[in-house]
Amino acid sequence: DAQAKKIPQPRWSKKGFRLPTEAEWEWAAQDGSARRKWAGANDESALASCAWYRANGGDKTHAAGKKGANAFGLSDMSGNVQEWCWDRYGDLTPGGGEDPTGEAVGTKRSVRGGSWKEDAANAACAFRSGLESFKAENTLGFRLVCRPQGKIPVTYNEQTGAGQVGSVKFTMKKIAAVTGGTIGHDDQDAPPNKPHTVTLSQYYLGETEVTQELYEAVMGNNPSWFQGSGKPPVTGEVQAQRPVEQVSWYDALAFCNELTKKTMLGDDECVFWVDGHIYNAVD
Repeated sequence: DAQAKKIPQPRWSKKGFRLPTEAEWEWAAQDGSARRKWAGANDESALASCAWYRANGGDKTHAAGKKGANAFGLSDMSGNVQEWCWDRYGDLTPGGGEDPTGEAVGTKRSVRGGSWKEDAANAACAFRSGLESFKAENTLGFRLVCRPQGKIPVTYNEQTGAGQVGSVKFTMKKIAAVTGGTIGHDDQDAPPNKPHTVTLSQYYLGETEVTQELYEAVMGNNPSWFQGSGKPPVTGEVQAQRPVEQVSWYDALAFCNELTKKTMLGDDECVFWVDGHIYNAVD
C-alpha cells in the first residue's frame, strides 16, 4: 500500500543526488538576488519565451530545455511539469533560516513550478502547492540536486556538471552559496509565501527536469503518460527528451539513489535511507 510506505530519511551530509528543498528550488528559479517573478521573466508578456503553460503548452509536455533558460542556465523551472521537492508541505510561509528542509510533520510534499496544464500564476517562482507523496500525475516530474563532490567519480564531473548513464547525458548547474537571500513574494497569499530570508550552502541543480530517457536508463522503465500511440511530441521535438512524469515522491527518491550508484559516486553517498539500508524502488 503506497499510503503505508515507510518514509526514507535523508543523510544531508552525503554527496549523492537528491530532491531540492523548497528554498533551493525557489532561490535558483528566481535568479537568486534578481528575484524574478517567473524563471526567466518578470513580465507575463515574456512568459511564453521561457515556459510551457496553459496558454501555449498545447495540452502536453515538451522536450526539456526548448524554452529560454534563466540566469543560472536552468530551463523549465516555470511550466512543462511541476517538480517534487523534499519538504513536507505546510499552509504557512516556510520558516527560512540556514539550509531549511521544511515542516517536521505532514503527509503532503511540496511541488513547485506549475505545468503545461496550469496558468501563469501557478508557474510563478514563489507559488507553492503540495500533494500526497504517493500521488503520480501526468503534470508532475522532478529535478535533481547534489552537493559538491569530494572526488570526481567516473561518470559525473563536478567541475563541468556533466553526467552520463549509458548513452544518456545530463548536466548540473552550480548555484553559489548565499547568506541572507530573500525568497517569497508579497503577492503570494493563498497559500502564503511572504518574503523571508534563507542561507544556503553551495549546491548543483539539474539544468532541466529529469527526462524520460534518463529515468529509463537508470530505473529500466518509463512510467510517463505522454508516450506511445496518440500522445506524440510536437514536430521537431524528441520523445525521449520529454520530462518523465507520473512519478510519485517515493519514485523520485528511489531514482536519486539509483543514479548515485550508477554514476559511481559510491553506495555510501546515497542520501535516502530506510531501516538501515539504502532506499530503493522495492521499499
